[in-house]
Amino acid sequence: MKIMTKRFVNVIVGIVFAGLLIGTAILQTHLKNKPQIFMLVLGVVTFSSFVFRKKLLSTILFSIILGVMLYVNLFLLTNFIVDTFNPDKEWGDLDEVRHRGMDMNWIWGVQAGIILSPLILFFYHISKLRSRMIETVVTALFVITTIVIYIIYEW
Repeated sequence: MKIMTKRFVNVIVGIVFAGLLIGTAILQTHLKNKPQIFMLVLGVVTFSSFVFRKKLLSTILFSIILGVMLYVNLFLLTNFIVDTFNPDKEWGDLDEVRHRGMDMNWIWGVQAGIILSPLILFFYHISKLRSRMIETVVTALFVITTIVIYIIYEW
């Protein structure tokens, strides 16, 4: 029974990580060259630390990657929710003519990411949900995804 519960938890954690990877990949398609290279180097160094069994270094580096993925996905989710409730936010009437105004709803996404991603990261690290195998696979998929996106969008 305990083995089934652990497998079920690993599957759920894997699905959550897959969702985080998809959201991060979507945002990476809009990045410029240098941030993509930084993400690639971070992923390669993190994966190397997993391969060479540097536990402390891999934990710190994976926390950075996971924090970035959480921030990006919370930012995208919050922007989607705000855009759903306020779809015509940037249009205004001036002298009976519709003009496009400044959109400041992205601030909600920044605040949600800054507040919630460290909290989620903290609770993930103190929980019993951690699995080195899943973290290694997620890091490898992160590197592969970043390489593919870099090749497609920068070359």
